[in-house]
Amino acid sequence: PARHHDITLYCHAQCLLRDCLFQAYVQRLRMPESSVRTVSFKDASDEDEEAVEIAAKSRPPIASEDDAEDLSRQQSDDEEPRSSYFEKLLPKSYKIHQIRFAVGVGNLLSFNAGYLNGCCLSGFIRTTNDASELVPKVSVAGFTGAYTNSALSLAQFDGENSIFLLAMIFSMMAGAALSGAMTPRATPFRVEPSYGPTFLIGACLLMAGAFMAAYKIGDKYFFCFVAAANGTQNGVTSLFSANLIRTTHLTGTTTDMGLFLGQLARGNMQNLWKFGVLSTLAITFWLGGIVAYLVAVRFLVKSLLFSMALHFIIGFLTIVFVVYELHVSIPAAIFGSWVWDNVLDELADHLVAESSERTTPGTTRSLRRAQALQSTRLRTFFDDIANDVDELDASMIFEEFTKRGIKINRRDAEIMVKTGDTDGDGTMCREEFVQMAKTTHEKKLKKKSSIGENK
Repeated sequence: PARHHDITLYCHAQCLLRDCLFQAYVQRLRMPESSVRTVSFKDASDEDEEAVEIAAKSRPPIASEDDAEDLSRQQSDDEEPRSSYFEKLLPKSYKIHQIRFAVGVGNLLSFNAGYLNGCCLSGFIRTTNDASELVPKVSVAGFTGAYTNSALSLAQFDGENSIFLLAMIFSMMAGAALSGAMTPRATPFRVEPSYGPTFLIGACLLMAGAFMAAYKIGDKYFFCFVAAANGTQNGVTSLFSANLIRTTHLTGTTTDMGLFLGQLARGNMQNLWKFGVLSTLAITFWLGGIVAYLVAVRFLVKSLLFSMALHFIIGFLTIVFVVYELHVSIPAAIFGSWVWDNVLDELADHLVAESSERTTPGTTRSLRRAQALQSTRLRTFFDDIANDVDELDASMIFEEFTKRGIKINRRDAEIMVKTGDTDGDGTMCREEFVQMAKTTHEKKLKKKSSIGENK
């Protein structure tokens, strides 16, 4: 019995040692090479070595060298200190100065929406100080009430009011649809070149609404143009912020603020920055309502012109920011388009021509270009033109592309760097260059395919 007891203890010790070796080896696989101290198990038994082999087999394999590089890059990004408050919360690929600009513009738009809504609900949008001139009090920001009131009016056989409210709803929807048409494929938290022109269109809608109200054209339907202007600005902010920022109504904003407060009370600080952004939007909207009353009492229908002017200012500020940020011409920024990404087609054709691989018969030109813009080829090309430097600026890209017969001008090179530069240092490293080329080419292919489907 004593010997049997000793054998039992020995078996338990073996099992415990095996589990410890397994856990240690798994931890070794998960740790960076620099932080691991090599340990030699000279006296390990065959069973211990077998446990190590089992642990080695349990390691998930890495699919390719690209995946390994992506993993190591992600680890380095996580370890790299981020100086700005926004930089600590948002992915590194987001451009922080664009986010700051957008948050500032978002607060201006929220103030403008509160001002417009206050003016239209004040009852002072009339041409004279005569109180007998009745003007309806209509909300041009939130439309939950419009849906309910239109249904109630229809149930009470008040067709005129029901049609008016439905027209308001569809006007707001039309303004948002215009924003979506101007920017069909927005990238979250990046200022798109079409945002400025969209704001200018919203200003024109406000101008039309103010003109109709001043000259009593179309009775109360001038409110529809004001609602459409709100739809354009709300559409732009939704596109930019991935539906985080809504500047024309506060129902969702108030709900989100309550949710974040509840999370903060339980120690979840992840959405603290969102709570701060939404709080400033709510405050500026509220301040816009106060200013609206003070202005509308004195200027009556002309108070809409102040909102129109603010819309124009925001539109031009956005255009100037795009011109400064992407170094495009003013006409290109006003119309929200340019063709710099055609340089990628030139680059793909160059890579196809230099490739020693045999092209499969029947392969389309688009497919050959897509095959050429693969990570491996792009990295090889970057190393070829970099000449032993780690990063390229716009002048170097222009010179090296020109040497190889790739059609490019200096502005295209500057836009290329601005598009791919994720860390804001004014240059592109190899991985930024690869990501820029692949992402831009994929967007272009999606755009072409959607156009073909529409046709």
